[in-house]
Amino acid sequence: MLNKQRNTVKMLLESGSKLLLLVVMLLGLSACATEAKDPSTDVLKQPIDPSILAPTHEQAADIQSLATKGVKVFQVGATMMIILPSDQVFNPGSANLNTDYLSTLDSIANLMSTYDKEDVRVNAYTDNLLTKEMSQALSTRQAQVLTNYLWAKSTDSRLMYANGEGQLSPVAANNTQVGIEQNRRVVISFKFYPKLHEWD
Repeated sequence: MLNKQRNTVKMLLESGSKLLLLVVMLLGLSACATEAKDPSTDVLKQPIDPSILAPTHEQAADIQSLATKGVKVFQVGATMMIILPSDQVFNPGSANLNTDYLSTLDSIANLMSTYDKEDVRVNAYTDNLLTKEMSQALSTRQAQVLTNYLWAKSTDSRLMYANGEGQLSPVAANNTQVGIEQNRRVVISFKFYPKLHEWD
């Protein structure tokens, strides 16, 4: 009986050794697979050259032209922000587009079409002269109308969002006419993909 037990223990130990060896071999293969990573990984981790994000000569000219029409264009990294004065975009106190401003909106749509972009957001803001409910309703309608116009102008984008912000996020005090006009605004923002031209 004792010999039989010893033989059983010996077999278990031998089996355990084989199992342990198999585990070690598998871990070694796993380590090799981990080390054999995609060589492009390190390249993609490199910081983007700022010059890649810089606007082209044509884009810069369009931005400068828009500035003469009261449109402010800012770039933060790979995000563009276009700020429009609502008093010029829309007829007073409404969400109806000002026909005299349509050519400027067309220029904005043309500028946007030169970027490979995603997540276009159109946020409309008001002053605080109306009730919060009325301001919210007006800004929501303004954002929707402008978004629809840009979409109709084939402003290609994966996603477009229209947001009415009402009286939120004022940029100036509403106790002066200048402050009121600054708070009545529409902000168009989008992220764009830099053109890497890896085939050049």
